[in-house]
Order: sequence, then C-alpha cells, then structure tokens
Amino acid sequence: MQININNTYNSYSHSPQNKISFKGERLFPVNMFKSFYCGPQEEISGYFTKMTADDIPLIQQAKEFWQFTLFGPQILERFAKSTKKIQTYMVECPKFNSPSDKIQALASVKDEGDSFFVEFIQSASELPRGFDLKGAGSMILYGVTRLAEKLQKKFIHLESSNFDTDSFYQKHFFISSPNSSRFILRKDDFPKLRKMLEEKYNIPVPKE
Repeated sequence: MQININNTYNSYSHSPQNKISFKGERLFPVNMFKSFYCGPQEEISGYFTKMTADDIPLIQQAKEFWQFTLFGPQILERFAKSTKKIQTYMVECPKFNSPSDKIQALASVKDEGDSFFVEFIQSASELPRGFDLKGAGSMILYGVTRLAEKLQKKFIHLESSNFDTDSFYQKHFFISSPNSSRFILRKDDFPKLRKMLEEKYNIPVPKE
C-alpha cells in the first residue's frame, strides 16, 4: 500500500561546517524538553525523520557518535544495508549546532505487512553532553505510531531489553504476555498514545 503523507516536510541538508549533512524525509514534527542540571526547562522542536539512500555515504560520520552506544551500531548497520522492509528513522533537532546533538534518537523498524516490528531504539542519552533532553525515545514511538496509523497497520511490536524499558513501554500503552519480553501496541491504542504524547510534549499537529 502506498501512502501520501500530506504533512511530509521537504528534504534538507545541514551546513558543511556541521560535518553531517542528512537528506532524509521529515515526516512529523516532534517536541522534547531540554534542561541543564540546574536551570529551567526549554522546549526543543524537531522532526521524526526517515533516513534515505542519499544518507548512506554519510553513515561512517554518524558512527563516530553512536559506535559506543548499546544499539547504535546495529541500527546504523541495518541502515547501511538499505533493505526495503527495514527502515531507519531518527529524531532530528536542526537547531543544535553539534552533529552529535542534531540526532537525539535512532530506530530500526521492520515492515511485517499488517504490523511494524521496532527492532532497536537508541536515544542519545548515552552520549556525553552537558544537558538532559527528555522525550527522544517517546518521540520515536510517537513517529512510528503516526506512521502506523497512516499505513493502516494493526499492531506495533517490539522486544524489551530490560526492566526499565518494560516500564517505559507500559507507560506508552504497550502490553505484554506474562514473563515475556515481547510487547505489542494495538491499533485501537494508537490514538491514545498519540494524544497523550501530543499533550505532554506540546507537539504541533498539522491538519491532515
């Protein structure tokens, strides 16, 4: 099934001095909250972006920042292979100057026909930096859910890696079987997750 996402944003590139120049499809606007250890919160706007074939030559540059994270290398490896059924998405923040700060989360997502399987999610929280940014992982789930709605998927599946992520997914309406690391978000709960995150993070929602 093909889809025309009316609120898809134009392809883009960052300036040469920032070293990394992505050209992905900006699918949905997202919001996060940035704070320093002692200071007020600042709203940070960004995009849930699909990385495209034009970004493949730049993958070695991105690995510089993600090679020591838990799932970053696996996500970037899948992106480099550029398979049709597995897509790579990022939460991108153009306002940051540093290449390591422009990408706040990565995800590898497999299309399984009537569902998405989120293979890996990696936030930038493991990268050394002098501030805290809240919401990047939630924005990955938000973007995948909005895309699942557009494509009329019935489920979103994922595997939890530990107890902390179990709690995170449960707060986002994912459910699991007893003693199972497999989580599922059902179609009927897509709007519930989307609305909760739009309100919590003040996400701008363009008219369809």
